[in-house]
Amino acid sequence: MGNGQVERLAFSPWYNALIGGRGTGKSTIVHALRFALRRDEELVRLPETAEPRTQFDRFRRPVKGRGGDGALRDETRIRVERLRDGFPHRLHWALAAADPVVEQREPDGDWVPAASHTWDRAVG
Repeated sequence: MGNGQVERLAFSPWYNALIGGRGTGKSTIVHALRFALRRDEELVRLPETAEPRTQFDRFRRPVKGRGGDGALRDETRIRVERLRDGFPHRLHWALAAADPVVEQREPDGDWVPAASHTWDRAVG
């Protein structure tokens, strides 16, 4: 998905379903959102052999060649824009970044760093 090009997905605020055959990117979307929204630690509660956890562990590795596990490159970037409680927020995630960057849109349309207390509101 993306594979060096920007991929844009728009979701409905009411209901979304990911439908497709094997290998079409459904899990890639879920895993990318899990990373960007910092929900990856939820899988730690599962046994190490649980399929969702092993699949995500393979996905989260930086890719090391055509046939290896991993789906992320050093240049992988994920941006999520969402409206939460009427406030537009934008989250930037990068493999090399220590922390995600959260921004909120001001009434004049400019994006500015969100106050730390808006992180939970933006992602929760």
